Amino acid sequence: MTDSGQFCMKVYGYSEKMTVGSGKMYGDNFLATGVAAPVTTRILQPNGGEIVPAGELYHVAWEAPAEATTFKLKYSIDNGTTWLAAAPGLLTGTSYEWPVPVPANNKRKCLLKLTGFDGDVKVGADSSDAPFTIEVLRLTYPNGSKSFASGEQPAITWTTSPHVTSVHHVVLSYTLNNGLDWRKIDTSADPSDDGSFIWTVTVVSKTKSSCKVKIVLKDAAGNTLGSDVSDAVFTINPAK
Repeated sequence: MTDSGQFCMKVYGYSEKMTVGSGKMYGDNFLATGVAAPVTTRILQPNGGEIVPAGELYHVAWEAPAEATTFKLKYSIDNGTTWLAAAPGLLTGTSYEWPVPVPANNKRKCLLKLTGFDGDVKVGADSSDAPFTIEVLRLTYPNGSKSFASGEQPAITWTTSPHVTSVHHVVLSYTLNNGLDWRKIDTSADPSDDGSFIWTVTVVSKTKSSCKVKIVLKDAAGNTLGSDVSDAVFTINPAK
């Protein structure tokens, strides 16, 4: 029941020997005092949908009842199938500057789990309500809702986490059918991870409206260090 909700109380009258009457009393726009919702162990941030930069310190915040004096914090990059320690030992207070790991790729199904303790007694637990993303690489353009003409030369752009330090070259590709198949873009003239590449848009004979671009970071041995794809499709039109 909220402060603005309507409530109803039944009122009964009694004599020493019998009930003498009854009725109802209504009220609204009242303020409840002396009643407080109990504080539970609850993660406040990240709680789902956030972009968490790989390798950075990220402010994790939570609330908990007063009897919970220490906390264990874990993280998962596979939607809760496996859990790893996010902090060494037990934490105190209601926040922690988390040194975010640097995974081998963007991880879009990450969760945090918090467990509170009163001594050795568990006092509640909570996990992020929905997954968040640990991001090592972001393709920034083209990222959907755009039209290009065959032969046009837009710049494909991206940002790489500064904590990914062993990138040797990038591999770029495009799709005309929303990822059913990918075709490599020739990057031999500029293979470096410098944040941009001038792309000569492929020639099409009819409009293609389900196009995307993909970037993959590679080390000198050819291992993948990160990848990302346009968030939404864009269009390539025939040259006029």
